[in-house]
Amino acid sequence: MTGADLIRALGDDLDIPRSKAEDILLAIRDLALGTLGRGEPFHLGELGFLAVNPRISQGKVRAAIIFQAAKKIRKALNVPEEALRQAQDRAGRPCKTCGIRPRKIFVYDDCDACQHARKRKERKEAKQ
Repeated sequence: MTGADLIRALGDDLDIPRSKAEDILLAIRDLALGTLGRGEPFHLGELGFLAVNPRISQGKVRAAIIFQAAKKIRKALNVPEEALRQAQDRAGRPCKTCGIRPRKIFVYDDCDACQHARKRKERKEAKQ
């Protein structure tokens, strides 16, 4: 769904002009930017929430915006709870390779920098 589709659907669903629907979406965007800029998660009601996940990659601090779906959404999409539990069990553990401890959510056993380094090494070995 594109932004124009979202504005059209919101306007049709709420029976408001498209300019009002666009203003609503811009206000939500501004609220999200302000909240995420303070380092806090932005809750989207029954959809879930957005959060900033800082990552250290190749000596640079980068940030990724993550979306955590609400339980109702996960159930509606048939997301297996066991996979989520396993990811939560690994959350907060330090990287097995470099020992960096993540601040927020950590799904894999290695941090991004170590994963990328390993993949580069594997690709280099495959070429030889």
